[in-house]
Amino acid sequence: MANGLSGTVGLTDWSTKSRQHLMLRATVVDNASNSILSDSAAFQILPGLDLSWNSTAMDIDRILVRPGTSDVSTVFISTQLISNEAYGGTVTVTLQVAPADRTAEVSWTTLETRVLPAGSFSDSEEMLYWNYTVASAGQWDLKVVIDPNDLVDEKDEGDNAHYFVVTGVSTNYLEVVSGFMPTIGLLFLAGLFISWISRRFGGKSVTPPPM
Repeated sequence: MANGLSGTVGLTDWSTKSRQHLMLRATVVDNASNSILSDSAAFQILPGLDLSWNSTAMDIDRILVRPGTSDVSTVFISTQLISNEAYGGTVTVTLQVAPADRTAEVSWTTLETRVLPAGSFSDSEEMLYWNYTVASAGQWDLKVVIDPNDLVDEKDEGDNAHYFVVTGVSTNYLEVVSGFMPTIGLLFLAGLFISWISRRFGGKSVTPPPM
C-alpha cells in the first residue's frame, strides 16, 4: 500500500485565494476497480511573502537624553527591513511614539511615514534611518511599523513592529524640601565661623584647650 498521494490543484491564480480555506478529498481506486472516498480536509491558503525587521541590525544610539530641542535631545535609530522573497510593490513604514506609562486609552502618535518605492527589495533588504527629539522628561516608547494599514498580504503579520525605549532625564536635580533649609543655614554659619577664625589667628598656631 502506498504511503500517500500527490497531485496538483489546477488554480491559475493563488493570490486571489489568500486567507481562504481550500477543501480537499481524494478518490482512491485499486487495480480491481474498487474505490473509496476520503474524508474532506480543510487547508488555509497563506501567502509566501513575509516582511519583517532584522532584529540583529536594529539599533538606537542612546537611551538617556536631556529633553529639549538641541542635538543633545535627539536619538538616532538604525533599522533594517527584510523580505523573505522577491517583492516588487511599494511598502509603507512609520515611526510612532507613546508615553511608556500610558493607559489603554492613549494612542500612538505617528511621527513620520515613509513609502518605499517599488524595487526597494531587489536585494531583499532595505536600511532605514530615523531620528527623534525628546521634548520632555519621562520614558517614551518608540515603534517602527511595517505596513501599518495591512495593505500587503503577508504570511505573518505579527512581526511587523519593533520597539525601542528612550528616557528624557530631568535637569532639575535640586529641589527645596521642608527640613532641608535649616541644614543649609547651619552650613553657612559654620563657614562664616571658620572664615573668622582664619582672619583672627592668621598664620599663628592655635593650641587647643587642655582636655
